Amino acid sequence: MHLRPELMPPRLDEARVARLAELAAAMDSSGELPDTLWSMVDAFNREAGTELELIDFQGIYGWTDHDSWVRTLLVTREAHSVPGISYEELLELTTRVMDHDGATHEVEFWFALLEKNLPEPRLSELIHQPDAYFGGPPGRDRTPREILDTALAAPRARFIVPPARAGGGGAAGTTDERDEIPPRARR
Repeated sequence: MHLRPELMPPRLDEARVARLAELAAAMDSSGELPDTLWSMVDAFNREAGTELELIDFQGIYGWTDHDSWVRTLLVTREAHSVPGISYEELLELTTRVMDHDGATHEVEFWFALLEKNLPEPRLSELIHQPDAYFGGPPGRDRTPREILDTALAAPRARFIVPPARAGGGGAAGTTDERDEIPPRARR
């Protein structure tokens, strides 16, 4: 299925990716002095529009290459809720993620889109570890349609702010504007 432009990863400036990957690699395995490292973190954050800390760069090479890491970082930040996204489009995104149909940063972008457009707070587990999600014995393959239908049926996540302690100010409530907390959940 052809996906409309809003559902495709943004094009990346290759020179920018190369500069950021070089900085990430230098910070990942650096023997630099701390002042030099912090200036590298600042330079990375300015160019990437991020607010990362030095620890975020440590160990990247142990699980991916720096170029892929930078690409994924840049494209997933662009994922957003898409008004009017159709069931067929969500199914195509789910299929592409489950089949790893694309470069790593493309698949991660599509996964981030699914997270922004589906109510299931445990989407990663649902897609990547469905046996654990459903609590059943391992080995049953799920189709992208089954995964999507389960994600669509999930209630929206609710985040409850605990009541303030005496003298602490603040009120109990929700930080999720999508749903109202039912009265029985308030205490």
